[in-house]
Amino acid sequence: MTNDGISIPSSYTSFLGSIQSSKLFNEVRSCRERDKPYFTSFEMSYVVHFRNRTELADPQALFTFTHPNREIPIDNSRYEVRKFLSNAIRCFTVSLAISITER
Repeated sequence: MTNDGISIPSSYTSFLGSIQSSKLFNEVRSCRERDKPYFTSFEMSYVVHFRNRTELADPQALFTFTHPNREIPIDNSRYEVRKFLSNAIRCFTVSLAISITER
């Protein structure tokens, strides 16, 4: 991008939520690849629009991306940890470590 270029949007934030969805669980379970362990499809990230789901905790902001990124060198690696406290059952938490590494 040129120095006077404009990026639309100029920034955005990704969010992470703790949810339960039997429909998604069953669909992911059915996507098993024959040559891989059964849990491989559960370790992938999915971006979907949920209709039948239960939100176990409030969503949390994860990463904010700003464009253009003029840092030298550009490093898009990110690592965050989020803890979720269930809205329904106040006695359980879920901790997630999220990492994005440029390849």
